[in-house]
Order: sequence, then structure tokens, then C-alpha cells
Amino acid sequence: MKPLGRFLLDAFYVLCFFAITTIAAVGAHLLAHLLERFGVSITEDTVSEAMDNCMADVDYSITESYTRATENIYRKKNIFKEVLAACALADLNALGQFTAASVEAPLTDILRSEAKVPQFAFHMNEMCTAERGNVFRKTGERRTFQYHFLEAAMQPYVIMKSLKDGVITKATFEKFYVTRQRQLAI
Repeated sequence: MKPLGRFLLDAFYVLCFFAITTIAAVGAHLLAHLLERFGVSITEDTVSEAMDNCMADVDYSITESYTRATENIYRKKNIFKEVLAACALADLNALGQFTAASVEAPLTDILRSEAKVPQFAFHMNEMCTAERGNVFRKTGERRTFQYHFLEAAMQPYVIMKSLKDGVITKATFEKFYVTRQRQLAI
């Protein structure tokens, strides 16, 4: 592509981004004003209904990956749901990655008993495979592995599904500051 053409294309992208973010900000302020003006309040039931609607509209690949990652194979009880929920609540670094050690605190809270890496490292590694839905990508070397959700939308889906199914409580969710993983350019 010629330099002028590339410049115009870049300028178009910048203008589109500016327009979208401006419209979103104006829309949010307008919505807040309308809710206040008409005395509409947002309750936990409203949020719960919105979460249900959001989960019903989620992409099939997200639902499939979650199901594969958390299913009980051979009808044996396991902690895949709990480990996945703890990963969604784990502290992220600047690149949107987390370590197994950062999963210990949320998993301990979810299980209501102390959880150390050797108890759930197998589960995290399994969720990096196709058999368990390729939920994570693992990078690094032994003892310094970094994980991130392969699909950025999986993290909020896991949190909503875990809240709905009772895997995590509202108190557990509020205890851990959740940083949303951004879409990674891979």
C-alpha cells in the first residue's frame, strides 16, 4: 500500500475509534441521566437478569470451552470449576497473565480450605489442552509458567457462570479485585 493510502487508512481507524469511544461515553451519561430522571433503580435482580441474558448470547466457542474444561469425566468429582473460577479472579500482570501462585488465594477462598499449587497445577495444565477446551495458553519455563485466557471473553464468562452456579459467592467475588484481560494480539 502506498504511504498516502496507509496514512488515510490509519486516520480513518483513529476517527472510528474516537467516534466509538465518544458515542459510548455520551451513551453512558445519557443512560445515567435517564435512569435518574425516571426514577429507575438498578437492583441485584436487574444485574442478575442482565448476566443471564449476556450468558445466553455468548459465543458458542466460549460455552464449549467452558463445558469441556469443567465437565466431570467418568462421573468423578473434580475441582476444575473451582480452579477455573479462581483463575478468573487471580491477579494479572501488565500483560494480562497470571501465575499458579496467584491462583492460591482465590482458590483457598472458594474451597474454604488451604490450596497450594501442587493441588491444582494438574488442573491448570489440563485446561491448556484440547481435551479440556484450550482455555489457557501457557508460556515460560517450569516454576515460572505464565497463563492467560486464550479467549479474553472467557474470563468474564467464567465469573458470571461461577456466580450463577454458586461456585463463587458474592463475598468471594468482592474480595478479589478483578482486572479484565485485554484481547491479546497473538
